[in-house]
Amino acid sequence: RLLYGQNVPDTQTGLRGFPVSALPDLLGLKGERYEYEMNMLLEACNLGLKLSEVEIETVYINDNRGSHFNAFKDSWRIYRLIILFAGSSMVSFLLDYGLYALFVTLIPPQQSIWLTNVVIAYVAARIISSAVNFLINRNMIFAKGKKQDLKRHLVGYYLLVVAIMLVNTFLVRWIVNLGVNEYLAKLPVEVVMFFVSFIVQKKVIFK
Repeated sequence: RLLYGQNVPDTQTGLRGFPVSALPDLLGLKGERYEYEMNMLLEACNLGLKLSEVEIETVYINDNRGSHFNAFKDSWRIYRLIILFAGSSMVSFLLDYGLYALFVTLIPPQQSIWLTNVVIAYVAARIISSAVNFLINRNMIFAKGKKQDLKRHLVGYYLLVVAIMLVNTFLVRWIVNLGVNEYLAKLPVEVVMFFVSFIVQKKVIFK
């Protein structure tokens, strides 16, 4: 619900209906059993389908003792894609923040009002971390079988990077000018831009 904007309380129901136009995409999905059911929901979201639930009576035999659900193994299979996306964002954030802190320390203060060591550090760190994030998101999270769209993905992704970088640079610089530590100034800006980046990547760039 948080990542895709659709409320599906029961993600593991096996009774589903889809339009015929979506079947080629769904038939090409990887996974078995519980994993496939979650992958199917995520792919439906990627296809722009509006999901809705119809409640029915649930009947469990012997308190559902016949279930083959393994709490750890099947939970990993079900939420693997979501966890991978969160991991991709975390890896990119840690790399970006680590490089930012390193460059701020190593780059001497500049005399320019806008071209400060903070700005230079931010831009350099973002260039490196964005390349890593693009490769992970495209090859493991969003694009999957759409490898032929590399040029469109690359152009769209870096237009987003430039836009976010400009907004981020302005906001970080503005917060630092208010007297906030340059390390702390980056954190709230990154939180807001994280959600902006995710929505644009999911709905526009890698659609």
